[in-house]
Amino acid sequence: MADNGSNPKIAVVSGFGRLDFDPDTGSVEVEGLGALDVGVSVNGSRLRHVRTETPIQSPLMGRIVQHLAGDGATARLCWDAHTTENLHLYASVRAESALVVERVELPRVALSDGAAAAVDRADASGVLLGSSAAVGVAVKKYPWLASWNDVGAHGHRTLADSVLTADADSGALAVVSAFSVELSAGQTLEAAVFLRRGPADSEEFRAALRHEVRYDHRDEVRYIPEGEFAEQRVWEIEDRWLGPPITEGALHRPYDQLITRPLGLNVLARRRFTWSNEDFSLWRLTGKEHYRDSGIKKAFALIDTQNRHGGWYEGVEFMNLPPEHHHMYDTYISGMFLLDAYDATGYDGFLQAAERAVHFWVSNPPPANGHTEVADGAWWYRWGGYINEFGYTDERCVLNTHSGATAFLAMYAERTGDPDARRGAEAGLAAMRWGLERGIQRGDGQFLYCLSQIDPTLERPGDPPYIRLDLVPQIEDVYTVASSYRLMMALRSIPDPVITAAIGRALDYWWVGHRAGTVYTYRAYSAIAFGVAAGEIDLRYAMALPEILRDREQFTSMQRGLSSFIAPHGLPMPYVRARGRPGRFVEPIFVRRRRGEYLFALVNTEQPMRNIPIEVGLPAGTSLRGASLIDPAAASITEVPASWVPGSERTAIVGVDELQEFAVVVVRLELDEADG
Repeated sequence: MADNGSNPKIAVVSGFGRLDFDPDTGSVEVEGLGALDVGVSVNGSRLRHVRTETPIQSPLMGRIVQHLAGDGATARLCWDAHTTENLHLYASVRAESALVVERVELPRVALSDGAAAAVDRADASGVLLGSSAAVGVAVKKYPWLASWNDVGAHGHRTLADSVLTADADSGALAVVSAFSVELSAGQTLEAAVFLRRGPADSEEFRAALRHEVRYDHRDEVRYIPEGEFAEQRVWEIEDRWLGPPITEGALHRPYDQLITRPLGLNVLARRRFTWSNEDFSLWRLTGKEHYRDSGIKKAFALIDTQNRHGGWYEGVEFMNLPPEHHHMYDTYISGMFLLDAYDATGYDGFLQAAERAVHFWVSNPPPANGHTEVADGAWWYRWGGYINEFGYTDERCVLNTHSGATAFLAMYAERTGDPDARRGAEAGLAAMRWGLERGIQRGDGQFLYCLSQIDPTLERPGDPPYIRLDLVPQIEDVYTVASSYRLMMALRSIPDPVITAAIGRALDYWWVGHRAGTVYTYRAYSAIAFGVAAGEIDLRYAMALPEILRDREQFTSMQRGLSSFIAPHGLPMPYVRARGRPGRFVEPIFVRRRRGEYLFALVNTEQPMRNIPIEVGLPAGTSLRGASLIDPAAASITEVPASWVPGSERTAIVGVDELQEFAVVVVRLELDEADG
């Protein structure tokens, strides 16, 4: 995306337009727009340009970082130019000595032709209106004060008095704070905005800006609690995301410590996951380009933070773990996200990073042995790897980590045919059979958390005391569902009847416990697992979905099946939704996608309804041949033809006659689709 040829300027081509950066002066020209003046000022003094660097130059995203300096402060202005129409700016000011900031502009944006400026307070956005073009400025992250140590940020606060203001005299928009703030040496103030451009008199442009800025799309509000939406934006920094340590704090660190976490994960600290890995699902559901942008930025952050072994470090001492501890949860979910990003973009760099993650698991790079060979041809993928103070390598054989690694290896092999990944996935399933023979599943169907619960010789004196300290209450129930889901992802391409039967027993156990109120699992897992089980094991598992979705905390965009975390590889996914008023209450859940068919469940979470229109968006090269309805509670599974009519281009409307409150019906679409 960037080209440093004979022209001393740095050219970046993006969906916002071609940008030309002068590396000597810091000035920026936008093709068809003229000079785009973006700066940072402290106490009325604009920080001067020092140098420019280009850390990312790719067809997907160009990143330009301008270094600035002033009295007692330095700053960085990071430009992320995507193929979408959004141009993202991240600004940070660092105090080099004690500094009182009476006023900060973080950043200030203006056009060269004396634009008029106006602010929409409701949307935290504004518009610069030039003679022939307009530029919208939307606040992503208000000024955020943070202190830093060797592993991340602490003592962090958002300046609640910050606003986006318009300067009528200069025709500029700036993010400013109303009250002064004192910074000690090393503290930073950081903020982020994104820009969009369009014709000066275009209402379509303003509508698109509002669409990107507002937190109001039906699927956005349904799947992302507003607090989590805001939290993800606060924890986003220039080139990655931060998140809390694995137990929402470490005893020898500040209570509010944030560390580098792949994707900005916030797990085990709460009963619900954040939506850290749902970016591409949310983009497809809402059409908001900033979700695609954040997904791509997260994928590039994974490439940047991937270690020499192909994995990702946890990044902070947890109990007795050293800083460079390989926490395997980070590694398999990061690998899956890279595959999701690759499927969405086709960018080879993401697939190459996923390949490096494959070798983390299937080889033995010190100090993190990715697997333990428990039997001939059977590999158990471990929770973590390090040499602790006792001289031991962590041998904890955790089922959830093992299941996730096995699924990732199978998913990578599906896309590439890589024999190492395929062999690794098969070895993981063989180890699962070995574990079943030794009691990893209790008689009632519950999966245990780790093998040391049945084989104490696998315990090590320095192992993290998850079980002893009860850091995750009912951890076995949590991962009974999570491990079942991940194993089913692997079994799609490598069938195994023994493991499939074990998953059925596990889900039966959890379903009974859920009805009795004695079990739980993290958000995202239960609806996904039972939906997939309905398609892969027994359609009657769809009957659990109305009970699961009574709890709004269980809603997640992943259950729509538009992400590579759920959807099978190589088959483009139809988009389905209930139209009109039923859309508020009738939730589609992915069940199965095979060539020539798509199954999804419709769950009515509120009032009884008749004549429910279901809109089906069909991928290119695909047409609807027929539709039928299946009652999963019927004594025998039979299909009843459903009425349907063609809609607009590549859409159809399927009619569902009736759906009672907290009832479920499975819809089967018969598809004609092109080969390949």
